Amino acid sequence: MQVRTDSKNGATVASPSETVETFQSQTQSRIEQWLHQLQDDPDRFVHIEQQIDQHYRQGGGQLVASLLAKVTENPQMEEHVQQVRQDAAIPLRAPQSRPLKVRLLCGLVLWVTTAYCAPRRTKDTVGNLVISPTHNQNEKATGSQRHQACVLER
Repeated sequence: MQVRTDSKNGATVASPSETVETFQSQTQSRIEQWLHQLQDDPDRFVHIEQQIDQHYRQGGGQLVASLLAKVTENPQMEEHVQQVRQDAAIPLRAPQSRPLKVRLLCGLVLWVTTAYCAPRRTKDTVGNLVISPTHNQNEKATGSQRHQACVLER
């Protein structure tokens, strides 16, 4: 799985440690700015508080994105995808990359490329395309259950 910011083809997110270092550096540089703003105009306190809150929300969102990227780059994820395919009640196609747009609580938009395994299409005896219904993962679909699926004309 790939986690990107800005667009489907944007840069991948940094590692969690790089994200924390960047956030710390940005925070250090902004402290002086916030301090000067408050000294120049104490009435801006509410506005500065909102800036700080937004800064920390964005930093938290970046960290969440980097943690997601770190966990999903683990080779065990591929094994998990294969296990899901094997345990499926209906036959599934090989995984295809599919980008999803995810908006975090802080407002940060991520593009997450996931492995999507679509159901395999089969043809009934008349030649109509049949899309099998989904079933509980613990029970396998029987032939009669497959024939109860909707039938689409070619």
